[in-house]
Amino acid sequence: MTQFDRNMYGETSDEFKRAVACALREKEKPMIKKSITGVAALVIVLIFAIGIGVAANLDVFREFAKFEGDEYLYLIDQSAKSYSDLSVDVPGEGVYPKATFTVNQAHYDGQNLFIAYTLSAPWIPVNFMDPDDALAEGNDITAEQYRINGMPYFDYSASPQDIELMHQKIAEDGRAYFEVRAQMIEDVAVYCGDTKIDALRCNLQRQEDGTTVGYIEFRFPLPEEAQNKEELRLEFLMHRGATQFYQDEAGCYEKGLDGLPVIKLPVTIRKNAQSGVPLQGTCALEDFTVSATMVASDVDVKVDVVMLPGVKTLDELAATISGGRFGYDLYAGDEKCTLLAGMSVYVGADAVNFKMTFKAPETPADFRLVPSIGLSGTVAEETIHFQKGE
Repeated sequence: MTQFDRNMYGETSDEFKRAVACALREKEKPMIKKSITGVAALVIVLIFAIGIGVAANLDVFREFAKFEGDEYLYLIDQSAKSYSDLSVDVPGEGVYPKATFTVNQAHYDGQNLFIAYTLSAPWIPVNFMDPDDALAEGNDITAEQYRINGMPYFDYSASPQDIELMHQKIAEDGRAYFEVRAQMIEDVAVYCGDTKIDALRCNLQRQEDGTTVGYIEFRFPLPEEAQNKEELRLEFLMHRGATQFYQDEAGCYEKGLDGLPVIKLPVTIRKNAQSGVPLQGTCALEDFTVSATMVASDVDVKVDVVMLPGVKTLDELAATISGGRFGYDLYAGDEKCTLLAGMSVYVGADAVNFKMTFKAPETPADFRLVPSIGLSGTVAEETIHFQKGE
């Protein structure tokens, strides 16, 4: 991890800085995640093009659904409650302008949590400095520890006009020295008291005026401390930080500056939809054992599957699954449910975890999980029938 990754967003968790930095620099994420902890990896999607046309008073989920062509976001938009009074003002400090954080839409049914937000604040102008100062005595920005492979993306932290000026200076002068400052919402997690609620996926854009528009889908199941509350008291985190960059024919360098303290933004979301009743199912075979949990809500049906190895080793199961030679279909009676979000697979220290999201069926009853491609035995043997837990 470079100094940019460590310092750009102020004092915050390594997980957040790692996730944001990777999202800014990578276009795709693999579906299979292998981790010794088994903690689900966050899928972040960042769209850098400006022009989605979301205003603070519009339905954010719907606009992103149109932009991404995502039916699931349309369903979330239909069930989410819109707000005009869930805002927190953040005073300006130094070069950082005043900002207003607003929750525009939210769906919370006790089991699922989706939030759309805006951070209203103008772009912070890039500070272009004399390139000679980068080479002056006492300035260590060209030290080897700050060298990076090419200029990183600035689509989030700098205006299109300043980005154009960066490239112009490099093209005309062969070098450039500048400082970029940004303020942003931590969207890989929120906090409910001391409990961290991890995001499953998130998306954001900067508008032409600098306003940030985004949404967050949180991991299912929510932590127990965040389930089935009439009021869910959350804290979002806002970060302010700066990084200096220098580029010439010898290379490109970045040096993080000290960030300001993290700003906590308290927001209370009331339960605004009916929560489904969790159903459980199991399947025990010689090769593996499966336990599954599902919850049907007004938005979707979420299924969480944990597979423990038997005769087959964990690596054998993971290799089969990652090779696309296994999958599940969900049925409600004779109706096959439409898969809304692709099957995410996470390989932990001792188990394989599947997470799937389906469109709610016309008749939500007699649910069963049927392997589209079996791993062992017959399809009937591997079928999981759901029922209420004890």
